[in-house]
Amino acid sequence: MCGISGIIYKKINNGLEIFESLLSIQHRGQDGGGIYCADSEDLSVGKGLIHNLFTYENLKDMKSQIYLGHTRYKTNDVKNSFQPFTLKNNNLNMSFCHNGNIINTDEIQNIVKTNYDIDKETNISDSKVLFNFIFCFLNKELHTNKLITNDVIINLSNKIHDIVNGSFSIIFSIKNFGIVAMKDKRGIRPLAYGRNKNNDYLISSESCSLNNVLDYFDIKELNPGETVIFPVDNEIFSYQYKNVDFTPCLFEYIYFSRLDSILNNISIYTIRYK
Repeated sequence: MCGISGIIYKKINNGLEIFESLLSIQHRGQDGGGIYCADSEDLSVGKGLIHNLFTYENLKDMKSQIYLGHTRYKTNDVKNSFQPFTLKNNNLNMSFCHNGNIINTDEIQNIVKTNYDIDKETNISDSKVLFNFIFCFLNKELHTNKLITNDVIINLSNKIHDIVNGSFSIIFSIKNFGIVAMKDKRGIRPLAYGRNKNNDYLISSESCSLNNVLDYFDIKELNPGETVIFPVDNEIFSYQYKNVDFTPCLFEYIYFSRLDSILNNISIYTIRYK
């Protein structure tokens, strides 16, 4: 269990809102966290609570259209696995954050080795394994198509849902393209998004980030197997994977989620009261 957030603005903005969104889901993980500021390619991660990792001056000085943030709940002994993660080469520049647990990491690393000639790593988190696969897939597509398009993301989504076993709600950014949010086909972990009056979009693990802390509305929970693309200069686009089996985690309702969140149209407060 972790907390993830992402924001895509129409115009350059500071890092105050991504910080506020992480504070609202701090209960999802207190071991560490981080913020990625895309335009400057700054990445600040570390151990501890979110309010101890950043100052007001740090956040005001950040300037970007795209931010990713993560608050970590430690489920492994991998050192320095604070997120967001970043990967880049001459073709592709990405950041990534994940909430969930992938259980077939060896299989995914074997696919990466076979298809992309990338050696398997030891002492690597399941989140990094998934990110490595996504990066390699898109990098190869760029060599073929010279451009990341919605169709490329759809192909990636289908591939992920076909081969990845476990729970994942993920947000990743692609420089000069935008943000992509994705939920596994069983809808195990929460992920919601909304917009503000400027048509900026915030994606976060729980709805409390959007309407109770920040002024975002028209809130939607991603469906199981849904991928939503938030381009830099275009309308959002949604794709639904066909073979879904909705089996959410019961602990989200009785323990993990914040009391004022709405999950799959169910009030966490109401279900706990009942």
